[in-house]
Amino acid sequence: MKKTTGLCAALTVALASGAASSQYVQLADLPTINGGDGTILISGTIVGDTGFAMLSGSGLQRIVKIEDLGGANIVSELTSTAALNTALGEVPSGISGTLLASGSDLIILENTTDQIVKIDQMTGAASLLVDDTTLDGLPGVSGAATVSFGDVNPTTGNVFFYEGDTDSVYEVTGTNAVSVVLSDTELASITGDDTPGGLGVDGSGVLYFGQSTSPENVSFFDPSDMSSGTLITEADVLAAQGSGTDIGISSTAFTVLSDGSVVFANTGTPDNFVSFDPADPAGTLAIVLSEAELLAGPAAVDAAIAFSEFDGEVAWFNLSAAGGGVPGIYAVPEPTTAALLGLGGLAMMRRRRSA
Repeated sequence: MKKTTGLCAALTVALASGAASSQYVQLADLPTINGGDGTILISGTIVGDTGFAMLSGSGLQRIVKIEDLGGANIVSELTSTAALNTALGEVPSGISGTLLASGSDLIILENTTDQIVKIDQMTGAASLLVDDTTLDGLPGVSGAATVSFGDVNPTTGNVFFYEGDTDSVYEVTGTNAVSVVLSDTELASITGDDTPGGLGVDGSGVLYFGQSTSPENVSFFDPSDMSSGTLITEADVLAAQGSGTDIGISSTAFTVLSDGSVVFANTGTPDNFVSFDPADPAGTLAIVLSEAELLAGPAAVDAAIAFSEFDGEVAWFNLSAAGGGVPGIYAVPEPTTAALLGLGGLAMMRRRRSA
């Protein structure tokens, strides 16, 4: 059974604030996450009902842990600025990149120093998983490697990432153990371009790619049998949303949920969240949240970053306050809970639990 305690607390807030009609809820806002110290959200991930946020700014780059996410929101510093700087081997002006979960660790695909950092989820101990020397020495890298974005195989814990200098996809199997999965030519033959707009990995090791430039589609590659193909096209998405002129797929908001469904942020016209089951792409393609729903909800923006999962549904981090946006962590309610909320039955659900 899915754990809904934290989500119920978030829905209670939605009810109290008059946002009961929203199709998504806020799990935690930025002042709660950063303690009001002026740092900004860079990325984040969620493991169960615990959130992890990467913060930067004011020389205070660090990782914080939010336990009972969407409920009590108990925030503590997991990895300090000093510990991160020590792991990176330098004192950057800030950090950027992607925060991922890998087994009992967190992984930072760090774009400032272009290294890959491993952090213990319990102790916060930080160390380099892949250093810049190893990355710069990859075949075909001219000058310095660029660690752009990626994902983790939830079964093996291996890290997959897109490297921007060689336009290739690599797999990390251990400390400084990196091997090429797809070269630029091979990647282009699958997606239509060697610069994907998103990368996700499921528990079977199948890779999914979103394409942000023409052809805007979602493709797959299965290393076990070297099969590949297109799953969703721009025309498919335009038909599903019923309007619009183009789509775009964000590399910062693309993920595979635990049930195997692929979810991505469409940054076209209009903006929305899209999901589908790779086993039946055409039959399951759906708009999770429309642009209007995104704007009307507590984040007040139609953009997102760092897709994750909460109670089996898509969750995300909004980083920007531009245009009246509210930085924080958000999630789509579990269908049963959302239906109860729509019927005004949240109190009834609580009474059943306490009986």
